[in-house]
Amino acid sequence: MLKSKAVDILKTFSKEEFRRFEYFAESPYFNRNNSLTRFVKALKGFYPAFSSEKMTEEYLYGKVFGEDKFSYSSMRNLMSEMLSLCETFLITDRSNKEDHTRARNALDLLEEFRERHLDKLFDIRSKRFEEELKKHSIQNSEYFTLSFQLEILKYQYHLEKHSHTKLIWQGFLKRSTFELCNIIQKLHIATDMLIQSEDELRGKASESVMLNFVKRFELENFLKDLKPLNSEEKFYLYFYTKLILLTINDRKDISENYYFEIKDMLKNNLKLFSNYDLYDILKSLRSYTITRMQLFRKGFIDELYETDKLLVEEVDYSSIRLSWFIGEIFTEIVFLSSYKKEYEYAENFIEQFKSKLNDDIREYEYNWTRAFLNIEYGNIEKAIELLSVIKPVNPNTKISTKSLYLRIYYELGYFEEGFSILDAYKHFVNKENKFSQRKKKYYNDQHSLFLRLYKFRLEPQRYTGLDLKKLKEDISKFYFIAGQDWYHKKADELKLLIK
Repeated sequence: MLKSKAVDILKTFSKEEFRRFEYFAESPYFNRNNSLTRFVKALKGFYPAFSSEKMTEEYLYGKVFGEDKFSYSSMRNLMSEMLSLCETFLITDRSNKEDHTRARNALDLLEEFRERHLDKLFDIRSKRFEEELKKHSIQNSEYFTLSFQLEILKYQYHLEKHSHTKLIWQGFLKRSTFELCNIIQKLHIATDMLIQSEDELRGKASESVMLNFVKRFELENFLKDLKPLNSEEKFYLYFYTKLILLTINDRKDISENYYFEIKDMLKNNLKLFSNYDLYDILKSLRSYTITRMQLFRKGFIDELYETDKLLVEEVDYSSIRLSWFIGEIFTEIVFLSSYKKEYEYAENFIEQFKSKLNDDIREYEYNWTRAFLNIEYGNIEKAIELLSVIKPVNPNTKISTKSLYLRIYYELGYFEEGFSILDAYKHFVNKENKFSQRKKKYYNDQHSLFLRLYKFRLEPQRYTGLDLKKLKEDISKFYFIAGQDWYHKKADELKLLIK
């Protein structure tokens, strides 16, 4: 059976993509080798798996070259050309699919019109291009770059006419503003990435030259004279500068002023952001709310829930670049919905978004969240049934599964089984090197709460009201506040047992 890099590419083609590839191969502009065209037709018979034992070099050679004696070198050359054709197709096809690539093509066309002195076409197309940019279908980073390049083309056009001095000056101003927008946005993305990732990747954001550079800016002074409502460009400068201030001050209380202002600006100006920009900004706000929760700032559990709902309701996850993120917040959304007693929202979310989950986690996430809700509803037997058919897929899901079983065994009074899980839980967390220190602390805090609940429930005579009071205080310090309800409820039930 033939194995090649070209065939590996062809295996990824959808039916429609393979059809376009056939047209592409038949076009003399892209391919003038008739043997290559015949090769594509021969391979089509093995689409989509390309796994038939019949698909040999000798068989395909006969289909392409007829009864000629098999030539290894000719076949190798054909395979090499096939790979090149596949790669060229991918690049060309992408340019027809991606909004930002199509926009760059439009800019190249304007450049051609200017150089060929097709003034009327330049005027018409440049206005149309500006209108397309204003739809914000592309990411702001591309929007700023393309707007910047358009202004250069426009003032070059006017310079060649030796006129319109005022227009040229306005072009200089707009170009510089768009360039600054791009810089400010990139600074935000870089600072957010460094600060939010340092714990998970066990690094130190303070080691970043760029971050130290940003922290030395007088950003508040810059904002004082900036009127965000005067123009879109000034709005972006104000908005992304505020995001930088939010990120670098996320552990200071002043940051909460930035957060609420940013959230309101975003909700009132959704049309100014592309789908990917909304995702990127809301993800930053989500990280911020979690940081504030870890600092026990009141109200940020509700802010996390609101931000997660915006991530679900305002972002389109049809793009493969974004769809993976649903797996990041799937259980979190269900957890927060139950905290807010919005069970119908949780149920609808599970059914609506389960198809967006990656294949390797879909079954686990779907059954785990349904098991969790059944525990909330008091349907313990149904929860056990759902948990019994799932297999944890990574260290985090192993802990999540153990946590649900600990709730179930506590409710059923299966203390021996519960203590067995608690022992395995502790050893697993401390040995697992994939957990960051922050995550280990969270899991160990959760373990401590479960362990004490089990001990209090099994031998209440050994504990006093003061012990129970201390337990409730520690529950209140458990930063993921959405989980507090169950622990507080179980602690309150212990009042009847502890004297």
